[in-house]
Amino acid sequence: WLLGLSMPLPLWDRNEGGVAEARAALQAAEFDLERAARDLVAEREAALAERDAATLEVDALRLSGLPSSKSFAHLAAQGYEAGRLSLIERLDAERALVQTQELLVAARLRLRQSEARVAAVAHDAGRIEASQDSSTER
Repeated sequence: WLLGLSMPLPLWDRNEGGVAEARAALQAAEFDLERAARDLVAEREAALAERDAATLEVDALRLSGLPSSKSFAHLAAQGYEAGRLSLIERLDAERALVQTQELLVAARLRLRQSEARVAAVAHDAGRIEASQDSSTER
């Protein structure tokens, strides 16, 4: 019979392979986090540009396009009542007004969607910043 006891002594084996693997995994995770942060900055810029364009479109339609269409429709109605314009001309002016109103509704929808996208990107940015803060604390 033979009875023995075996116990590794960490004199030569300091788990350097495991430590190196853990460092590599940490570097890969930090790289992924930095890439996600860069992607998020680009997405934020795109979302802000989209929001700014939608704001300009809504303002242009609200301040210029809609008042012009309303004025044109009103004048066409007066011209029709006075007998100077045909019913087709009056209806064309009314159709133009309705189309302008539809454009304004669509532009407002795009504005709200772009505002929601900006808010979502800001929320994601907060999560990434929290992740970066927690990774730098280590």
